[in-house]
Amino acid sequence: MDFFTGLLAKIKRKVSGQESTESTKKVLDYERAVRVRNLRADNQFRDQPNLASPKDYVYNGLQEDNFIQKVKNIPRATTTPSPTRVPSKAPTRMPTRTPTPTVNPQDWEELKTFFANEADKRGYSKSALISQKAVESARGKSDFAVNRQNYGGIGARDSDPNQALSFKNPEEYMDYYDKMIQKNFPEAYKVRNDPIKYLTSLKKGGRIGVYATDPQYVEKITNTPEYRYYDK
Repeated sequence: MDFFTGLLAKIKRKVSGQESTESTKKVLDYERAVRVRNLRADNQFRDQPNLASPKDYVYNGLQEDNFIQKVKNIPRATTTPSPTRVPSKAPTRMPTRTPTPTVNPQDWEELKTFFANEADKRGYSKSALISQKAVESARGKSDFAVNRQNYGGIGARDSDPNQALSFKNPEEYMDYYDKMIQKNFPEAYKVRNDPIKYLTSLKKGGRIGVYATDPQYVEKITNTPEYRYYDK
């Protein structure tokens, strides 16, 4: 049983039907004091060094009065105000990323710039890569280049040219070309920054045979104006 509940019952028993109006008032005051105490935080007693624990008081006249008075003198417990809630900001809408425009597949000047950048990025000789694409795609005008974005006839066979692969854009073609050279012509890939060694190694062949069947393949590549321009 709670200490205060028991104490309150004891008081009520003592004054029931036989105590004066003053005693009854005293009980009511004590009930109020108990309610006050119960409503206040327990730590108020810890903060009052001169106030003994309520359990130290026993119902016997003056001690009870002292308890009631001390409880009444306890300052009201202060409550820490809740922090003001700052409305959350609406999520910042990130600007829509505009896709990098692809190179114009019908413009050889743009294609040359594209292949030059790809050569720098992937470690190929500019003169070898650009002049190779100039010959193999008829400077972007071949059927495969125009309709399939295939600038090297990848996939085509002499017996069935229609096996040439189709690509969405020059970027996709270049990704495939680079991976194909690494996988199927690893020796040529090792010397891709040296134009003559690279083209000669492709002509010799790799894991799936030769890269080009034309016996004059290397000479045709190196005799283009693109090769002479970039081989400086």
